[in-house]
Amino acid sequence: KSKGSRIVANATSLCILSPVPLIVLGKMTEDHTLVGFGLVFLLILVAIAVYLFVNYGLHESHMQHLEKECFETEYGVSGMVRERREQYESTFTRNIAIGVVLCILSVIPTIMAGVMEVEDYMSGLLLIIVSIGVNILIRADMIKSSYDTLLQEGEYTKEEKHLKKKTDAFLGAYWRLVVAIYLGWSFWTNNWEFTWIIWPVAGVLYAAVPGIVKMII
Repeated sequence: KSKGSRIVANATSLCILSPVPLIVLGKMTEDHTLVGFGLVFLLILVAIAVYLFVNYGLHESHMQHLEKECFETEYGVSGMVRERREQYESTFTRNIAIGVVLCILSVIPTIMAGVMEVEDYMSGLLLIIVSIGVNILIRADMIKSSYDTLLQEGEYTKEEKHLKKKTDAFLGAYWRLVVAIYLGWSFWTNNWEFTWIIWPVAGVLYAAVPGIVKMII
């Protein structure tokens, strides 16, 4: 999971960074050829990210039953995992704090651009800072959740696993719907410099989706 967290975190950062070349080129020039290159670069970054997601999913598929099914551990395993989780706790807390702070501070460049009335290249810088913060958050959370998985605690208790089987279908459809809306909106309006905003909004909403689905169920 520690190795896999780097793959997932980097793939997510690529998705967040993908609009940056398009934003910068769109502000620098009205040359449609250069803007086209920015769009091509966006799709290449997203394609690389999707490859990393799929490759990780296939590579880790043999361990998915640990997150979905109930199991019993061998003697001594739980004690070892608890000890390692306690050792990691301070690192987890620090990284979560850093990631959250970066996401909060990421809006400062855009605010400064508005105050100083300069060209709004700063939305690209916003995405760069967000990508770093999200990268740190994902790495920390995936490692922490690996300990919870083996201990069947937190989000991986037996009760949560039974509920997760019912919510997985909704959560899987969520991101497919977000991608469909993003592509449809972007191609319909041809306003790629603005439609990227759907990704941070979708990311924030995603935190609320599991809770809403659980309430409905």
